Amino acid sequence: MPNHVNNVVLSEVDGVYFERWARQYVNAFVKWKGSPIRVGGQFQRSVDVDFRPAPRKLILTGPAAKFANKNAVARMYEDALKVTRPGGRLIVSLGHGAASGGADGNIDLAPGKQFQICGLNNKVGPGNHHISVFYDMDIDGSGPRISNLKNDSLSKKVSFSEKMWPTYARISKAFRASRIDEVVFLTCKVGSSRDFLRKIAADWQVKIRAFKVKVQASPDLTNRGTTRIHFQGEPKGTGANIELSDTSLYPVESSSHAVIIGPTLNR
Repeated sequence: MPNHVNNVVLSEVDGVYFERWARQYVNAFVKWKGSPIRVGGQFQRSVDVDFRPAPRKLILTGPAAKFANKNAVARMYEDALKVTRPGGRLIVSLGHGAASGGADGNIDLAPGKQFQICGLNNKVGPGNHHISVFYDMDIDGSGPRISNLKNDSLSKKVSFSEKMWPTYARISKAFRASRIDEVVFLTCKVGSSRDFLRKIAADWQVKIRAFKVKVQASPDLTNRGTTRIHFQGEPKGTGANIELSDTSLYPVESSSHAVIIGPTLNR
């Protein structure tokens, strides 16, 4: 049985700010002795603080090129979820995200754009996104109730989406089996694509925490050599651009820019 932890960070190896922040986030908690953290005079009541305590864990993906094999993408999530305790959370920091409408948007599930999932009307195919999460749904509702997945299966020619769907389905299965509580997409703006996120949350049976504005990692000039997670355009000392963000997600996750969407939780 693996040693389960509450907060697992799945991070790309960028050698710069996001990777550096992920290391800080994990290392700070390993050294923490269990005292609650005060934020604004109140004890921080966030899954970011584990009162048991259990250490955080960092999983670095390695070179992006290896994820050209989509089995490696699915296996990465299976391995990460094996060490995330039931009721814990997985923080995904693997690239970009975007919102282009309630049901449209995209998220990188592997570094180097090696596996990009997208919404209803985004382009899928070589040079574009790898799979729409709505591929298994009958969207228009007219005529025979048949999804694009079912429709493609009736053809002798295997479509690009048919080739990519098993990877997404395998990832979804791993999340459902893990019984973790939450996934945090540490990426930009996808929080505005609520129907897109709602479909992922239903497929994975988790809550999704995402953000409506750009999340960035920047050098913390007050602490030499450290990196801070905050939102684009925030002056130093305001919003999430504070020292606590060097080692905590609380200022970001508790912001009005954050949304939480789940199978039964939508706000």
